[in-house]
Amino acid sequence: MMTKLTIPFLAVLLLGVVLFSHAAEEERLKPYILAKSISGDMAMTVAEIKAQLTQAGFLVLGSYEPYKNATVIAFTSDEIRAECANTENGGFAAALRVSITVVEDEIQIAYNNPRYLANAYRLNDDLAAITSQLSLTLGEEEAFGSEKGLTVKKLRDYKYVPGGFIPMPMPKFDDVDELAEFASHEEAVQVIDAGLTDNESVSLVYKVVIPGSDAVLYGVGIHDGDGADETVMGTTDQEELKATPHLPYELLVTGNKAIALRGKFRIAQSFPDLSMGTFMKIRNAPGAIEKTLQAVAVSD
Repeated sequence: MMTKLTIPFLAVLLLGVVLFSHAAEEERLKPYILAKSISGDMAMTVAEIKAQLTQAGFLVLGSYEPYKNATVIAFTSDEIRAECANTENGGFAAALRVSITVVEDEIQIAYNNPRYLANAYRLNDDLAAITSQLSLTLGEEEAFGSEKGLTVKKLRDYKYVPGGFIPMPMPKFDDVDELAEFASHEEAVQVIDAGLTDNESVSLVYKVVIPGSDAVLYGVGIHDGDGADETVMGTTDQEELKATPHLPYELLVTGNKAIALRGKFRIAQSFPDLSMGTFMKIRNAPGAIEKTLQAVAVSD
């Protein structure tokens, strides 16, 4: 009798293991997390969020207002920077963002999903501990930014594939824009520091040095042209929950080179459900963003 019962039990157990493994493989992640929606004063809320991040051990790097009723706060930690130093071009993930956006009579507080970003930027660690820490610090009501989300496998090899259209060549994470090359790492940093100061079309949101590597990450707000923050977001960010943590764009100094993620990748991974029709409305944005960042990186 024991033998007859054991065989079906083992079969059920093995089936459960297979189903659990399959479910784990098919986990889907979304780009953003809504911490909460509140009523209150914008300036006071921004100050409170900065204080909460600092008290939780994060380093606030800077903040800016890309357009009316929106503020983005960039932050990092020793743990995030250490992980970024261990991955090729991992420096792009060295700064996370939390946004405070006024929507009608509410203030939405949202932040990048660290696990989504870690997989999209191919970090070795998926920043699950950082995700939990942010949930405790800021809150976590729901993930958003994609109806179904993306699997880890798809994220780690992500490229935009518009539904219903013939597949076309689209960039992946490692297909970067090479903005400029310098005689040394020191010269690269010096030129870009000056470029961000002198160029009125952009603003420096943050600068973060990544210990254990020769990488420095800049967050660059873009004010003018087809790649301007307000222009791009005015077309792409049309859902009820606002994807303001998409901003700003990054410029990475790695060694003696300045590089940036290609706009077609950078925008698409932030808005993975974007239709081709909407993407075409900002078709000039990727090239404009590249030219703007390149102007910062090229000395006179």
